[in-house]
Amino acid sequence: MSLLVSAHNPMTGPRHLGHYASTLSGWEKLSSDHQIVAVIDDLIPALLYPGARDAIQERTLAVVRECLAMNIDFSGEHHILLTSMAPEAHETAFFLSMGMDFGWAKALYRESFAGLLSTYQRAELGLARTPSLAEVAYPQCHLAALTLGLGAETFQGGEEMRGYMDIMAVASQRYPDLILPEFLGDATFVLGTDGQHMASENAIFISAPLSEIEDQMRQVRSIAVFENWASALGSEELQRALGSKAQASPEDHLNALQGVAVEVLSGTLRRFRSPSKSDADIVDILEKSSNFARARLQETAARLKKQEGITGF
Repeated sequence: MSLLVSAHNPMTGPRHLGHYASTLSGWEKLSSDHQIVAVIDDLIPALLYPGARDAIQERTLAVVRECLAMNIDFSGEHHILLTSMAPEAHETAFFLSMGMDFGWAKALYRESFAGLLSTYQRAELGLARTPSLAEVAYPQCHLAALTLGLGAETFQGGEEMRGYMDIMAVASQRYPDLILPEFLGDATFVLGTDGQHMASENAIFISAPLSEIEDQMRQVRSIAVFENWASALGSEELQRALGSKAQASPEDHLNALQGVAVEVLSGTLRRFRSPSKSDADIVDILEKSSNFARARLQETAARLKKQEGITGF
């Protein structure tokens, strides 16, 4: 069974329909021949939102619970890993950084979320006026180093994660015994309630109460949104509703689509509204996953040390 790293950033909080359609919905099928390691990078939001660390912990826990709601045995062979619980990844990242061009790292940073912030926005987030070394280096190296250190054969993420493949390719040139994983990214494009690309402000969150989903559905005024959701979710019910205009007025047809969409999402997302794991269960799963990851990362670091001629004591 090959190892698959599925990367998640809890910065924006709970997962929405875009995350579900492009990543989570494929886990059940993938789990038959992949050992899934869902990596939730709780360090990067803490680094970029220092003034909201308590809220970030809550967001991280929400993402963990949503992962656990999938029909995957995370108590057994599959894992949910918080980056804050895998300190050995920093050592692997150190070795990876030895082969990474400094100018390239700065260029990548300038194109990132943090690199595009104005001085005013940095102050709002509690960031210093100028970026720290960690702010520049961590987002470029750490997730790539963690993936390589775990020996993943497959790296899953949204299209915004594809850039990590270039970083991993550079690292594998310096350390040829590291596995360069295959990128598994679903280009599913999910529209938000306003018809724009789904983001936090226009999202249907998968763990939202049904009453909230019903309220959000009334904001959808474009047939194109329902067409997009029908395709992204593979919903035959929505497809049928889209094709049955009959003699209804455009407004009646839109109202009917809103009702069908609520029913579809109510069923599809039911598992996320009733979490089945206790806090104690979550702690056990996170600790088990941490032990698994740390052991593999230690083995990788030992190989990299040997290649660099670092013997230690």
